[in-house]
Amino acid sequence: RRKLKTQILASTTNLGKKFRYDQQHAQQVASLSLTLFDALKNEHALGEKQRLLLEVAATLHDIGLFINQSAHHKHGYYIIKNSEIFGLNKDDLSIVAHVVRYHRKALPSEYHSEFNILGSKARISVMKLAAILRIADSLDAGHAARIKIEETKFNDEDFNIYISGAMDKSLDSLSLTKKADLFEEIYGMKVKLIN
Repeated sequence: RRKLKTQILASTTNLGKKFRYDQQHAQQVASLSLTLFDALKNEHALGEKQRLLLEVAATLHDIGLFINQSAHHKHGYYIIKNSEIFGLNKDDLSIVAHVVRYHRKALPSEYHSEFNILGSKARISVMKLAAILRIADSLDAGHAARIKIEETKFNDEDFNIYISGAMDKSLDSLSLTKKADLFEEIYGMKVKLIN
């Protein structure tokens, strides 16, 4: 099991390198995503398989920049849908591709035909994982890879994320404001950064 996970992540890294991804940013966003996933385990009720798919999606979330900046979330979706990652089947790749597709801009919608083709369990996974990825990506909006999540706490309607590390307050806060929408919709909580 552990060996397979290692091979899946190695294959993911190779795909990222092929499309000249920003490895430092990818690793930082993957690390932040997994920390948030673990903190929210009682809320999302997802398992180890989805955690691994989140790690793959977070690692590859900016892969579409290889093609174009403006719609890189859509290009990333296309690249992943048409690639192979050792150890992942087509359904897994489809979930990863959709999480990448929704890491920025538009939220999942019934007007998106590819999203609608997914089974209901897969759609729920995509929404829960994309909501986490959007928050993690916003915490490294400046690609500085300096922020560390020290602790998370729930109170009332808030999910408080205690962070350390130099932060470009204006950039990261603006990014969080723009990307917290899906999280608030799916998890029913507002995200607050505390440092």
